[in-house]
Amino acid sequence: MTAKVNGFTIAYPAFQGNAPESRGTHGLMDHNAGADLRPTRLRGVPDTPKRPSAPRPLTVAASLVAVEGLVLLALAMAEVADLDPGRRAMGLSTAAFFAAYGALLLVAGWGLWRRAGWSRGPALITQLIWLGLAWNIREHVGAAIALAVVAVVVLAGVLHPDSIEALTGEDADGQLEK
Repeated sequence: MTAKVNGFTIAYPAFQGNAPESRGTHGLMDHNAGADLRPTRLRGVPDTPKRPSAPRPLTVAASLVAVEGLVLLALAMAEVADLDPGRRAMGLSTAAFFAAYGALLLVAGWGLWRRAGWSRGPALITQLIWLGLAWNIREHVGAAIALAVVAVVVLAGVLHPDSIEALTGEDADGQLEK
């Protein structure tokens, strides 16, 4: 069904007159009950342009930052599960720190995915911390390599020229996008 409103044609979804929810209280068919009368699309009016998706390096970086946040939240839960009664305050404060930092990384990952410029700072500083941590635990080769690889991939993704342009609106040379 269509209707003209102020010179625009509005398309409505078809009525579901035979659907059970459209029956009146006395078993009579009420073709307007349960019908959604909201317009589905205005003809003649251009759709709002969608934002282009984030560049692939930024999407990979955002995903890894979110995974890092989930890992920190898991570490917080593990810390709470393994509380030592003699050091309860230390265990709870460590768990609270891991939980807060994990939540921050989840929000930063979401921000990177949405191309919010503020999210670049927490993501970059975290990767520098991970690189320092990887160096500190270099005796545990597997864990150190995993931390370092993830940190380098995120750094490369966030600092990629396409990512910088998507986050700031400027190209890699500092020129504003036209």
